[in-house]
Parts: sequence; structure tokens; C-alpha cells
Amino acid sequence: MLSHLVKLIHRHPWVIILTMVIFTIGFSIFIPSIQFKTDFEDFSPDDELVRADKRIESYFGEDEQIVFLRIKKSNRGNILDPQVIREINSLKKELDKLSNVTGSFSLLDFLEIICFIEFGKNLENCSDEEISTALNDLLQPSNENNVQILPFSDPDEPIDFIRFPRISRGISVESADIKNYYLMREDENLSFIIKVYNLDDLKKILRPIFPRANVMEWYISFKNMVYPSKELGIEYRIAAHMEPKYPLWEIGKGFLSNLRDLLNHMRNHELFNIYRKDVYLWIKLPDQEFSLPILIEKSNVTFDSSTSNIKITVSLKELAKYGIAPEFNGIALPAKLSIFSAGFRYYQTPCLKLPGGRIVFNTSFLYTYLFKLQSKPLLGDIATHLLQKYSNLTWEDINNLYEILQQSDMLPDKISLQYIESSWKQGDKAPDTNPANTIFFITPDFYEDIRVLSLAFLSKDYSDMNAKSTIFFLILQPTKDYDKIIAMNKEVVEALNDIQLSNIKVDATGNGVVSMELNDLTSQANRIIAPSIFIIIMIVLFLNFRKISYVILPMLTLVVSTIWLFGCMALFGISFNVIFVAIVPLIFGLGVDYSIHLFHNYRVELEKDKTPAEAIGNSVKEIGTAMFLAMLTTVIAFLSFLTATVPSVRNLGILLAIGVLFTFITALTLLPSLRYILDYRKTIHIQSKPKKLIARRLMGILSIKILRHQKKIILTMIVISIIFAVGAIKIKTGFDIKQFAPSHSHAYEVFDEIAAEFPFSSQNQEYILIEGDDVATVATLKGVVDTIKNIEDDPFVARNTDGSLQITSVYSFIQRAIEENETIVEKFHIINGIPQTDEDVKALYDYLYNQNKTYEKPSFLSYFTDIQINFTPPSNINLDSFKGDIKNVLYRENGKYKATLIRIYIKPGFIVSNGNISKQREIIKKELDEDISDYGNAKGIATGQDIISYTITNSLTESQITSTMLSIILAAIILIIVYRDILLGLISLIPVSISIVWVLGTMYYIGYTLNALTITVTSITIGIGIDYAIHAVERFRLIADRTGDISRSVRETISHTGGALLIAALTTVLGFIILVLAPIPPQQQFGFILAVTITYSFLTSIFLLPLVLYRWAEWRKKHKGYIISPYDDK
Repeated sequence: MLSHLVKLIHRHPWVIILTMVIFTIGFSIFIPSIQFKTDFEDFSPDDELVRADKRIESYFGEDEQIVFLRIKKSNRGNILDPQVIREINSLKKELDKLSNVTGSFSLLDFLEIICFIEFGKNLENCSDEEISTALNDLLQPSNENNVQILPFSDPDEPIDFIRFPRISRGISVESADIKNYYLMREDENLSFIIKVYNLDDLKKILRPIFPRANVMEWYISFKNMVYPSKELGIEYRIAAHMEPKYPLWEIGKGFLSNLRDLLNHMRNHELFNIYRKDVYLWIKLPDQEFSLPILIEKSNVTFDSSTSNIKITVSLKELAKYGIAPEFNGIALPAKLSIFSAGFRYYQTPCLKLPGGRIVFNTSFLYTYLFKLQSKPLLGDIATHLLQKYSNLTWEDINNLYEILQQSDMLPDKISLQYIESSWKQGDKAPDTNPANTIFFITPDFYEDIRVLSLAFLSKDYSDMNAKSTIFFLILQPTKDYDKIIAMNKEVVEALNDIQLSNIKVDATGNGVVSMELNDLTSQANRIIAPSIFIIIMIVLFLNFRKISYVILPMLTLVVSTIWLFGCMALFGISFNVIFVAIVPLIFGLGVDYSIHLFHNYRVELEKDKTPAEAIGNSVKEIGTAMFLAMLTTVIAFLSFLTATVPSVRNLGILLAIGVLFTFITALTLLPSLRYILDYRKTIHIQSKPKKLIARRLMGILSIKILRHQKKIILTMIVISIIFAVGAIKIKTGFDIKQFAPSHSHAYEVFDEIAAEFPFSSQNQEYILIEGDDVATVATLKGVVDTIKNIEDDPFVARNTDGSLQITSVYSFIQRAIEENETIVEKFHIINGIPQTDEDVKALYDYLYNQNKTYEKPSFLSYFTDIQINFTPPSNINLDSFKGDIKNVLYRENGKYKATLIRIYIKPGFIVSNGNISKQREIIKKELDEDISDYGNAKGIATGQDIISYTITNSLTESQITSTMLSIILAAIILIIVYRDILLGLISLIPVSISIVWVLGTMYYIGYTLNALTITVTSITIGIGIDYAIHAVERFRLIADRTGDISRSVRETISHTGGALLIAALTTVLGFIILVLAPIPPQQQFGFILAVTITYSFLTSIFLLPLVLYRWAEWRKKHKGYIISPYDDK
């Protein structure tokens, strides 16, 4: 075969060269289509966990691309300064303009909600004071459920009632003298407590405390400062009201009916001295002169003489009907009660100042009569005059009031003149002048929810409305297109650089930003690394051969084989990721070895006065076999990567195998053809000059030393091997995509800082996917609940600022739905959060899936036809937006629920908390696998990035062992077949085997782990190391077969082949060392480890292998009488 190749080179060198040029041009056409990218999928094995992860994307949509913005104040001040908040909001608006930005999520979203609820404005239109108030209400917990309104008690007035102002100085009535008052929240009730100086007057019996007054009330007036529209700026007065139990007469009821009631009350002794106590809520609407009294039926009032307290208790739901913490379609809003005053007042008739409340009017009769009266000429004028004088009302006001009360079911059956507020007489008032500005904050449950979520967006140093930084999530279009991801993130980063910011400093990070930065750095590294390797190899070749042609020709063949390789890479559709940076140094290193051996032998032949044609022919024949064996075993070693489950590792093996094959082809065809064309007409005489044979002379001296100290060398090798073997056994395997972060990557630094600064803002999720023909069953839902309970004690689960678990599931949505609308409990027969039948579960899921919230006016305002209130939030505000979308955890297809998802957020920093990433991921996988419950006919599987990373780690270890063993076994088989000697074939593997142990031991002692790149080192050690061993064995066999002299064979092997191996090793080591300039730590480690691998392979092939061959040859000669072949065969 080699003889035919030599003839072809001699006869048709230009045909070979032209063929190579055509192939090179063809392959080069495809190179521009190579895609440069590095993402998690490149390292994901093809197993059920990965397939489940992909199904999650299919069911619940691709994860949105998120850019994390860490925002700090420029001068390291408080990020919660209103001016800083404004600038963040301006930044948000600018980023929203970007074409690929679909939304954002930050503290501003919650602040917008508060501003809208409390002030009826969006954040941009709020004043600095309003922003500060909104921030305080959002972030500060409302723990005060019992508030004293007056900081100091109101003084005890000496005179509380003057019966005859002109002739009497008045009297003190302690029951009417307000001392202080309080508001107290008790579960779902609100209590108004009025403390007087003494309540003994009412100790035994409920009766009037003033003469000539039988209707009186103790009250607390206030305003709700939370009103998103000015029409809600209502003044309230809640009162403990006392009046006679029964009226004397009801006008409009009829004479006989009134007389019958009167007699019955007299007979039962209930006509006089029997009083009732009620709770009235007086409501005064903005721009109205009158107050509307409403009897609160569901309430309670007590007079406690022992504490001198008058306590009014009303349910919050009852108060909500009248605009105090109202509900909007099940969503309760807050109330901020302030502008307080309290007092005592009593009613007397406008005429004669008599006790009132005993004569009442039938409402329907009165309304009909009054409107008939106003149409009469004289009486109508008189009625209008009296109405304006004593009530300051017009007939239109009366008409509006009647319609409002009638339509809202708040119209009483009978009314009296006491409803006219101007007829009331003020007793005591506290405070006497200006109202108290104390605030009583009624916060709904969802306020606490968004407070907990909001705190996650502030750095962990947050304290007392002060924080150094906040996190901002910018959401980009979901896509799997790597180029699009890079382009979108680049657009964001460039926009951030262009936006002028005066108060804040913004740092961007995220998977896309890191990939972009990694992509840029990888491209920059390639532009430096490849030329550097090229230059170093050229320098070493020139120093060795001292001729330009001996430098240019090998480099030309390397370039050709590299073009072919990258052309194939494009044809196969393989993207260039970070671990493929190793391809160029490996191909150049191995390829130049072939060139060096060929030219080294060519020079030796010329020294023997052979013609260039003969020298080329002899070199191809002598070196060709060794090169073929080296190529074949190296290709096998690299193809062993196909046993890996990680796609990138498999692709790396394929590309390296193809690259080695191409370098072998070009080294054995193109290189000798070019050399032949340059030299075949020349007469070349090369004399051996000491200065040109430094390597050979050095290796010759070394060969003598090695033969002289064989036992010492072997013993030293054994001791070193034992030491390294101890480390090799202990080396750890680990995979983390972050390992491929550049050592000084700003994006990765910010990423890690965010994890440390924002422990409650975890976005790293693991999943439990539950699938089946129908997951809308009681069994499946119970399984979800049981799984969540099982997860509670898992140490890796992230928690909210209130300590609750960061877990999202369909059960989470059920709980929220119940909190918002308790009626669904009965509707869907829910017990302990679970419907009782499969039909109810499906109906509940349908309800959650199709739910669409709307916002309406409070019931008592919806009848004000002349009041236009805009209760539609701004377009970027949704009171329910922070709760997510049910479609993120529940998948429906053709009306059936096929899958549901439990999203478990992982605690930031947990993975690296003890320094053993693989161990922490093993904990996550093991715990979640154990947490999986019985889901009926559905099946569950735990998956996610960390779990998949753990499986990658395991698969890397398994593939390392498999590929290493497979490489050694196949290489041994080939060498045994070629050498036709089992022992010699196994001896050839000794340098490789020892080098693997040394390399792994070295990695352990310097602190390296086996990752997706360095895991390949054992197979690469075989691929490279066996080349050196084969060249040494081939030279030994050649000389031993020619001479039969064992010592000479060893010396010739070390001096002749050793010199070529030294130059080859030197060029390869220098080529790999260049990788320490790479920006990515695993690439740096990989370059260093490969340089060490080459060194160990060279040392074992020169120091150990010849000595083993020496003993093998002695044994062979002793037992068979010859070393390689019988004399008759030669």
C-alpha cells in the first residue's frame, strides 16, 4: 500500500496537490455557516429527564428570556429615594420601547398597584410624598391592630350640659365627656372604642344622661385616606346611638294602627324609659352638605361601666359596603383611616328644643306627600323655606337621596327629624379644635402577599425603608434561536449603555447576557489562540530544521486539514461551543507530529546520500506504518467519546477523529508531494553538524544514562505511579455550566452577586411534572398536596421573606381562589382545599383556567348616576398580575387536562454552599424523587437544570470509564494484530496507562475536577500518548530486526525517535500551553492538562518503554532465538 503511494507521489505529485486544492475549496465554502454558541442543551444527555424537561417546554411554553438588572444608587445611597424610583421608572419606559422586550417585573409593578389603589394615579403622576407613602405602605408591615387615636387624653371639661343657657352655668356629665378613643382590629371585625371619664350613669339601665333629650350618640368621625377617585373622599361618622325603643306615632301608618301599637306598648310597659342601642354610620359624600345615616344591622355596641368604655364592633365586610376597605370582585382594598375626632351629641326638636325621636314618618308616605306639597302654591313655598332653613337641602337633594337609598336597599321604612343633622346639639368633642392625624391602616391579605414579593426585589441589607440595591427582571421574547438570543441581549446591553442615567447604576446579567459575553470572549480567544499556536509551531519547526520550506509546508498541510475539518463541522450542523476550542490545538499538535516524524526521517535519509526521491520514498515507507497505527489508535480513542451521553462530548470525539484522519491524509500525501516537487531536481548533501543535531545528541547521551540506571528509573517510575494513583482514585467529577464562565466575566460576577444580595428572588426552578390521560382527578390533586407537604422539609427550597415556601402548583391557585372568593368552597364541594369528586376537580380547573377578573364600583357608589369613577387600572397594572397564570402549571388539550406542574424554586447559593456542587445536586434529585407521591393514574417525574446537571455528572463519569476502557481494549487488539504478538501489543500500552494515572493524579493534587472538557483527558491521553509509544516501538522493532542488537536498538530508539518525539512534544506542549490565555477556566485547565499529558507521554515513552522493550527483547531472544523475525524470513 505504501509502495503504491510512493509511486503515485513520484509520478503524479501535481494530481495529488490539485485534488487537495479542490477538496479544500469545496470544504471552505461551508465554513461561514458554522454557528458559534454555548448553551445548556449542548451538554444535556438524551435521557428521560431531558425529554421530560422538553415536554415541560411543550406544555407550558418556552421559558422567557430574562435579563437581570441589578440597580444601585450612583452614590451608594438609598435605592428607595423617590427621585431614584422615578429614574428607574424612566429606565423601564425606555427599555419597554425595545422591539424584543415583552415586559418587565420589578418593585415598580407592586408600587404601581399601591399608587393606583391609594391615589388613583400611576407612578409617574404621583408626587414624591405620595411615592414615599406608597413605598412605606407597601414595604412596612401593618402590625398595629390596636391604635390609640389621641396621644394624650382629652381634658375633663367642667361643664358638659347647659339646660338653660341664660340662667344656668351648666352641669358636668362624665358619661358625655370623651377621654380618649381607640381602634382595634379583631380578626375580621373592627372595633371603635370610646373611653369616657365615667360611665356609671349607664351602669344599671340604659337611659338618657341629659334632661329634655332622649336621642343621643357617642361617635368617632374619620376619613378614609385611600381613595383612588375623588368621589371616594367620604367623611364617616360611626356612632353608638341611643333612642326610645318605640315611637309614639308613625305618620302615614294610619290612626287605628298607631293607636293599637300605642296601647300594646303601654300594656307591656315599653312606652317610656325603654331605650334601644344601635350602630349608625353617617356618610357625607364629597361636595354634599348633608350626611346620610345608615343603620348597621350586623353590628354590636356595649356600654361597659367598669372600664368606662363604649365599644362599637362592626365586621369589615359590612364596612366594605360603604367604601371602607371595599372589595372589587372579591379583591379587598386597603383603608387608611385618619382625620379623627370623637364626641357626644344629642338631638332636640328644631322647635321648642324638645326631646325627639318619638314621632316618625312612614318613608313612602312622606316622600309622596312632600312632592305633592311642593306643587301647591302657598304650602309649597312654605315647605321649601322650612326645608332650606332647617336642613339646607333642596327638593332635588331629597329626590336624589330617596332614589339612592331606595335602589341600594338602604332606605329605612320610617324616618324622623333626627336624620336632619343640623338639629343635633354638640356635647363634648375630642380633640376640641383640629382633628387627630393618627392613622389606622386596614390592610387586606393581598397587601401582605405583595409586600412579601416586593421585599424579594430588595437587597438583603434592607432595613427600615433603606436598601442599597434592587433587582429588575426584563422579559424578552421566548426563543430557542441562539443568534436571536444573542441579538436580543446585545440590544438590551447597548441600550443600557446609551441611556443617560444620573441617579442610578445598572448592571445587566442573565443567561443570554452571559452567553453573549461568552460568545464574544470565545471569538476573541480564537483570534488569539489559533494564530499563537500557528506562530509557536512555526518557530519550533524553524529552530529545528533551519529552513523556511520545512516550516511552511507542515503549516500548509495543517491549514488544509483544519479547513476540511471545519467544513465537515458545518456540513454536520454542529455548532461551535466552548469545549471545541480544544480542537485547533489538538489537531495542530497531532498533525505537526506527523510532519516532524516524516521530515526528520527524510533528513536522516538525505544524510545517507540518498536522492530526494529515494529519501521521500523511504520516509513514507518507514514512517508510514507507524503513522497509520498512530492515526488508527488515536481515531479509535477519540471515537470512544461516542459512548458519552453528553452531545457535545460525542461531537468533540467525532470532530477530533475526523481531524486526525485528515491530518494523516495530508501528512502522507500532500506534504511529501510538495516536498518532492521542491527537491526532486536538486542534489542535496546534508552533513551532520553538531549545532544542527542538538536534540539527537541530547537524546543519544540520555540513552546511555537510561541503559546505565535501568533499575533506578523503573523504581522511580513505580513510586511516582503509586503517589499519583492515590490522587487519581480521589478525583471528583462535576458539571456546572457556570464552570465555563470567563474568569473575569462581569456578567457572571453580577450573577453571583445577585444570588448573594437577593436571597429571596430565586428564579432557578426544578420541576415535578405529572402527566396522564386526565390529571383533573381527586387522586392526582391529593398527590400534588402530599408532594408539597413532603417538600416542606427539603433544605434546598427557596423561601419568601415571610418564611413560606417558594412553590407554585395548581394547589397554590386553588388556595388563592378560595381566599378571594369563599363561595367556591361550597360551589365545588371543597374540603381541606380539595374537591370531593373528579367532576368537581375538573369544574374547578375550568373555573381557574377561564377566570378573568373585572373591576367594578363599590356597591353603594354604583347607583350614583352623576358620578363617573374610573376604576379601570392603567394598562400596565393588574391587581392579580403578581399571582401568575394557571396555564404555567396546568396544561389543557382538547378540553382535557393532560399535565400539571409543581415548580420548586431553589435557594440561591445552595448548589455551592458546601463546595461540592455534585453532592448538592444529588441531594436535590434524591429528595425530589422521594417527594413524589401517588397521583392515581398519572405519573410524576422530577427534572430541571440542576437534576439534569447531576445526571450529566454521572454520565460523564460513566462515559469516562467506558471510553477509556474501550480505547485501551481496541488499541490493544489492533496493536496485537499488527505486531502479531500479544505481549508486545500490551507493552505498547504501558506508557499510555501510566500517563493516565499520572494525569488524573496531577489533576487531583492541583485541585482540578473532571468537567465536560477535562473528562476527555483520559481518551486524549490514549490518543496522543499511543502515538509516541508506537513510534518508539516501531523504531525499536526496525533496528532490532535489522541488527539483532538489543542495546543498540534501545539507544537508536531513544536517540533517533526520541529526538523527533522531543521536537513533536515540544511543539504540542507549547501549542496547548497557549490555552492558558483562554478566557474560560476549563479551557485554561484543559490546555494545562494536555500540556502535562504530552509531557508524561513523552517521558514514559523515552524513559520507561525502551527499558520494558529491552527486557521483552531479551526474553524473546532467549526463548525463540530472535527478536522480531527469524533470520530466514529476512
